[in-house]
Amino acid sequence: MEKIALVFDVDETITKEDAIFQFFEVFGKRKEAEKIYEWVKSNPGRISKEFGIPRSKIYPSIDVELILKEILNEKGEIPVEFFEQIGESARLAKGAKEFFQYFTKNRQFEVFFITSEYRPISESIAKRLGVPENNIFCTELKIERRKMVGFKGPVMESKKKLIALRQIAKRGFAYSCIFAFGDSESDKYFIGEAVQKGGVGIVVRKNAELIRFAKPQYVQSEPDFGKLMKIVNDEAEKRGNL
Repeated sequence: MEKIALVFDVDETITKEDAIFQFFEVFGKRKEAEKIYEWVKSNPGRISKEFGIPRSKIYPSIDVELILKEILNEKGEIPVEFFEQIGESARLAKGAKEFFQYFTKNRQFEVFFITSEYRPISESIAKRLGVPENNIFCTELKIERRKMVGFKGPVMESKKKLIALRQIAKRGFAYSCIFAFGDSESDKYFIGEAVQKGGVGIVVRKNAELIRFAKPQYVQSEPDFGKLMKIVNDEAEKRGNL
């Protein structure tokens, strides 16, 4: 029997909200971040004008990078503990803890994160759920002496997530044994490729563009890990992996 890779986006797939916004709240930047987030979604031209960034360089999570750079410019450096604490306190979707406890201990499955979230936050969430550090594909920061001093990049979203999925496949997973989970347009490429090549796509929030592009077999209006556990086990059994 071939092993199954469960490949997850993190923010609003496993967590109830985008964890980095909790980080911004600590520094009094949440409202500003939310305003820029809306600009990116509805009027990227305004981002281009306000920040002098070419339209071609604007991507969905640029709001996060802009605010983090602003904090970094004000503080000079940010202790890693601030990021870790956000990961430790991030609210998980209902049933997520039980789901990961079950599948991370089952040798027939291996769990991966593909997320635009920053590594210290991603690792803190992964530690809570039993996901190995080596299975995290995320956005990297430049860290010196346990302090964030800059960006390392690239931002792990959209087609970068697709590259990460292909790296996971190269570890010996057949595409028919890749189950891909996500919630937003940023996840459409990696979920779409998994589905196209015979794997399983599961969308946990009804994002129209994600559903149109990726054509997932399963769609939820919000993450329900009790139902997701049944979906995974049923699909694994159907494919002869259990």
